[in-house]
Amino acid sequence: MTRYKKVDVGNKAYTIDLDTNKITWIIPWLIWLLPNQVYVESSKQPIEEKEKKPKKGSIILGSSALASVLIRNTDKSFGEIPSLAAYPLLTSFIILGVSIGIFCYRYYFFKKEELSAGDWKSKSSDALLIKLNHRPAKLIIKVLFGVFFMSLILYFFVSIFITKGNILGLGIYCFLLLNIVFRNYYEGVPVSADFSILKK
Repeated sequence: MTRYKKVDVGNKAYTIDLDTNKITWIIPWLIWLLPNQVYVESSKQPIEEKEKKPKKGSIILGSSALASVLIRNTDKSFGEIPSLAAYPLLTSFIILGVSIGIFCYRYYFFKKEELSAGDWKSKSSDALLIKLNHRPAKLIIKVLFGVFFMSLILYFFVSIFITKGNILGLGIYCFLLLNIVFRNYYEGVPVSADFSILKK
């Protein structure tokens, strides 16, 4: 996972900064509808993308600990904690705190990637802007559908956590929010896209 991706424009290769527009942290499907900053490559491979495999041991350990807490604190319905449901204001603050924490983590990752790319960026030529010449209706429909669907899903699980005190709702909310704020890294380049380079 990296914020920098190689893109071929015409007969030249560039490295694109997928975090040019911070709004894509919230609406990641806008990534190819907005201009993005690119750098002219000074070498054939300025960035080494290494895929990190998740550690199965930590996932199993974390899942076991979460299951243990849920089993000890649930009432009739799995995951529901009556004491949380009795204080909706407190649960709302928990949701707010979790959201702020996730975006702080996103910003930390943003700065970390920027620092790690400092060497090759300093050797690149002046930054340019790359944009899609034509904005296909499919991309616009994808943005609208993505915003509506994810908003509906997030609202559903937030309401479960606040109204019923179901801790599973908070867990799924965290997972979905993390998926949204990092999704722009995984949005593929549109097929047969026609790009143009614009100087700042």
